[in-house]
Amino acid sequence: PGIGMPRRATVAARAAHAAGGAVLFGACDEDVAVPYRPFVDALRHYVVHAPEEVLATHVRTHRGELARLVPELAGRVPDLPPPQVAEAETERFLLFEAVTGLLAAASRERPLVLVLDDLHWAGAPEVLLLKHLVRSSEPMRVLVIGTYRDTDLARTHPLTAALADPG
Repeated sequence: PGIGMPRRATVAARAAHAAGGAVLFGACDEDVAVPYRPFVDALRHYVVHAPEEVLATHVRTHRGELARLVPELAGRVPDLPPPQVAEAETERFLLFEAVTGLLAAASRERPLVLVLDDLHWAGAPEVLLLKHLVRSSEPMRVLVIGTYRDTDLARTHPLTAALADPG
């Protein structure tokens, strides 16, 4: 604590923005444990401002899966198909693929910096989505910056295991 991680992330994000990149920001909250919160915040901003064609192309591939996290998608894409109803694990995979797909599509327009702040307050859902994103084979120009306090991570915290995972 106190070494200025959020400030460093901000400096990097501003430099990327000045160079023509887009910056998406989301943060975990100590008091409000909403699943996928940092991704919801970051993607909501993008969906509200995204080019219509990017969203339409995304929906042709991923249907309305992203609306599970970002209901604003329905306001931007007419006749948005509903998310697929399946077993919980399948629905989660489809959601993760939709998030990855949107970030990949957005990064074709211009490079992205995704800042995820306060990951020491992240739960398993956020960490699993982050792992899915960074392991994706989908071509994308996305830099993910995650900030966390290692002093606030217990050995059992989901982020601790993710950071130790070499794969």
